[in-house]
Formats: sequence, structure tokens, C-alpha cells
Amino acid sequence: MVFFHILQYKQPVNRTQGVFRLLGYVSQNRIDRQMRLLNAAYGQQFSFSLRSVQWYTTSRGYLFTAGQSSATERQVKTSICARAGNGAASVLNLYTWQPGQDVLGWATMPDWFVDTPDRDGVVILHSVITGGGDPAYAQGDTLVHEVGHWLGLYHVFQGGCSKNAANGGDFVADTPAVASPNFKCVRVDSCPNLPGTDLVKNYMDYTDDRCVNSFTPGQKRRMVQQWRAYRAR
Repeated sequence: MVFFHILQYKQPVNRTQGVFRLLGYVSQNRIDRQMRLLNAAYGQQFSFSLRSVQWYTTSRGYLFTAGQSSATERQVKTSICARAGNGAASVLNLYTWQPGQDVLGWATMPDWFVDTPDRDGVVILHSVITGGGDPAYAQGDTLVHEVGHWLGLYHVFQGGCSKNAANGGDFVADTPAVASPNFKCVRVDSCPNLPGTDLVKNYMDYTDDRCVNSFTPGQKRRMVQQWRAYRAR
């Protein structure tokens, strides 16, 4: 079950004349397209059903630019979820606003819910929802990536080239070790002394939307395991 929360900012252009512009608007059409892409990416493992979409408008810019793990993020989420009444671990709350510092989004991990249920969910930059204005990330795969975290996946570059039996990296056996994030869709072997090449087309790397298109079987198994352990309640 998915709840979309769109936070918009009523930015003053000329206070004296009462002129404002609205930032952060995401249309129902874009949300519907995003949901179709999300379900296509997760295939038979998970099905996401859109329960509702709510648009919220604020005149306080600091709320619209809330950063990860900030008191402001908690303030926004707590206020919205209190009104929506949808705080279960199995409910996917998706929030859009405009974080600063070129951040595209973030998500909470399944095992965090027990300690910080008020932070649970995914925050995403409004312009990377399907059909947005970001030239590299307008197809909507950033949300696929962040929902992967919400379902228990780490980045494929977790642990770097030190990934081994003792350091599990992303805790998925069939994802080769990756030294650092990839941003270009080119074949690379960033850990040449370890088996496999970088999975640049994997949703859990940083390559752009034109490149990413897959999860590994091991990643799919981990997501199901994490769901059963922490979210299927």
C-alpha cells in the first residue's frame, strides 16, 4: 500500500504585490506513470498499490528543503503521517520535496522501523519523479533505487573492494564488489582482483535512468527476506 505526499512551497516573488510561485508540484499523471514503472521494476516480487495522493502547501521554505535525518524531516513526516494515519511498517509512505546539496532522495531500512517509525518511508526530489525535469533522472528509476533501500538493499558498492566472506558489503552474494559509485553506463571492473565486473545497470548503483534496468536474483531474495522479517506485519 502506497501513500504519496507531495510537499509544495509557495515561494514569494513580490510580497508587496502578493505574487507567489508554486514549487514542487507533481501531477497525478506523473504519479500514475511512476507507479507503473515501480511495479514493472519489481515484477513478481512486490506489487505496489496506490492508496492516496495528498498535496500539501507550505510558505516555510525550510520545510521544503528539509535534509536527511534532520529535525525538520521528522517534523514534516510526523505532521503528515499524523493526519494520514498510515504509520504501519508495511505501508510505503513516499514524500516529495526539494532537499538541498544535489540530493535525489533517501530511504529508511526495514530494521530501523522498530526504533524510528516516525521516520519510515522514502523522500524523493520532486523533479526525479517520472516525467520530471531532471535530464539524467526523469524516467523515475531513482524511486526504484530508494524503494530498494526501503526493502533492505544496500548499494552494490557497499564495502568497496574489501567485500569478502568477512565483510559482506551489501550482503548479497551475486553482486560483485564495486570500488565506488558508477555514474556512467560503461563496462568497468573497479575491483580487478576480485571476481566479476561492476553491475552498472543495477538499480542499486548510481548510473542514470537510461542505464539501470535490473536487480540480481540474490537482491530479490534479500528483499523478500527483509520484508518478511520486518515489514510483513
